[in-house]
Amino acid sequence: MRIGVFSKFDCAGGSEFRCVELANAISDAAGHRGVLLAEKRIPDRILAAVRPGVEIRQDVLSKPALEPLYSVDRLLVVNTDSRDFTTADYWHGKTDRHHHRVDLARMQSMTFLFNFIVSPARHLTTIEEYVKDLRIITGNAKFFNEISEQDRYELVRHYPRMQLESPIHPDSTSTEKSPSARLRFGMHSKPLGSKWSNDFRRLIEAVNEKHGERVSWDFMGMPRPAADALRGIPNVTVRQEFALSVKEFLRNVDVFVYFLSWAREEPWSRSAAEALASGCPVITTASGGNPDQVVHGNNGYLCRNVGDFLTYCLLMIEHPRRRLALRRNAVACARHFLSGEVIRRLLLFVE
Repeated sequence: MRIGVFSKFDCAGGSEFRCVELANAISDAAGHRGVLLAEKRIPDRILAAVRPGVEIRQDVLSKPALEPLYSVDRLLVVNTDSRDFTTADYWHGKTDRHHHRVDLARMQSMTFLFNFIVSPARHLTTIEEYVKDLRIITGNAKFFNEISEQDRYELVRHYPRMQLESPIHPDSTSTEKSPSARLRFGMHSKPLGSKWSNDFRRLIEAVNEKHGERVSWDFMGMPRPAADALRGIPNVTVRQEFALSVKEFLRNVDVFVYFLSWAREEPWSRSAAEALASGCPVITTASGGNPDQVVHGNNGYLCRNVGDFLTYCLLMIEHPRRRLALRRNAVACARHFLSGEVIRRLLLFVE
């Protein structure tokens, strides 16, 4: 079966790497071929992650023929932050993103994966008259339950629906850690202000006041304003985005402190999943999709204020046996996120 993964690929972020790993893992499954379909162009950093066996088609909506879309048996549309993909007008070329009409009646099946926002799902009714097999995948439980609970989704909640994690390739992380005399806290993410809390300095100073000689802090991808706020703290290292591979970075981190801005609700974090797979307990905010990944007190901790972050960072320092137990649980939990398991459930759903 040829399964297409379609998205816009405007940047090299977690959603885009999710699309690539979906296509990679589909092609690794017996009897299937993943086809990566880009609305426009795919950034080079994303292309570098595509493995042999995956068919790559770019600018698929730039020509009237549109054969790449018609050639797949199943089409998985990953919405990232696009509000257009769920409307018939988009596929009919009536938005400013492209101007060619897709014959939706030729699409055998369309599955829409909502990994960033779910509200556009309610517009799928505009496509229903053309495509009879419409399905919904949500990236977290919050989105899944919202469709069942809110009246605005009444006309689409009967579509087949499942919740699915982002696939993490087993070779992209390692449970081995480099030796260190200090306990290493760290975080990596995109250099977006909302992904990095303004309270990081406050947290670091409070931890350092008690155990500064026993810990270090390592951050990759931190935006300039947040990095400037940490200037002068001797046990803090700040790296540019992609300065190290994720695998190499996490080898040097013992506890992942995923401290987002309080206003941000991360739908489902690949960064946190990679950290768990590498054996890092994750300390993070108790919002968005974080509770789908972090089981409080088992493989990490969910926090509602800076005091919670401080409490659990100190616990990781002062109770090493507890930390080792959370480390083992993190690795066990992350098995559910590994590519083979995620794709097995995806194929059962779309077939």
